[in-house]
Amino acid sequence: PGMLAYKKNFLPHTDSFGVAANVYLTDVPNTYTSFFRIKTKSGRYVHNEFDLKYLSREDADDLRERYKIYSHEDIWEDWQEFKGDAFYERYLQIPSEYNSMNMYRGNIWHSITYDSKKSPLRYSLVTAVIPHMGH
Repeated sequence: PGMLAYKKNFLPHTDSFGVAANVYLTDVPNTYTSFFRIKTKSGRYVHNEFDLKYLSREDADDLRERYKIYSHEDIWEDWQEFKGDAFYERYLQIPSEYNSMNMYRGNIWHSITYDSKKSPLRYSLVTAVIPHMGH
C-alpha cells in the first residue's frame, strides 16, 4: 500500500509502441486497466491519437486548452485512483486477473485503476510489440 505516482502517471496516457501487453503477477482485487476517450466541444469522441488529426480546428484548440490543467511536473506524489473526469471519460475496464494477460493498441488512452491506499502491491510484467519497418 501507498504506491507513489511520478509525473501524474495515474492519468490516462498513450504509448509510442504498437501493442502493449500486461501479464499480472499478483492476485489483487479491484484493479484494472481502464480505457478512456475524450469528448470534444462538438460532441465527437476521440479514442486514440490517430483520431486527433481528424478534428476540426475549433475542437483541436478546445482540447489543447482543456488539457493544460494536467501539469506533468517532475515530482513524486500519492497515487490517485483515476476513474475519469470532465476531460477523460472511462468507457471500458479490464480486470487485472492473476496469471492472465491483456493486450491493446498503445495509441488508445489507458491507465491503471488501482486504489493504493486499500490494496496490496500490484505487480505486472509489461511488454510491447513494436512493428518492424524495413527488411
